[in-house]
Amino acid sequence: TPAAAGQPTAAEASNHVKSVEDQLQQLLGVAVTIKLSGKEKGKIVIPFSNNDEFERILRQLRRAA
Repeated sequence: TPAAAGQPTAAEASNHVKSVEDQLQQLLGVAVTIKLSGKEKGKIVIPFSNNDEFERILRQLRRAA
């Protein structure tokens, strides 16, 4: 069935999510996962292995904001 006017198809949404994950991974230098839990809800998961990495990720996010 076609998507409602202006709404992305599931494949388009999936491609968009993967593209954003890739961009965030390049920016932050860690594997980023976006988990969707509904049409417009979800989580962005950014793992870190120690406090130094956590602080580095925060600096990158602040710089990019």
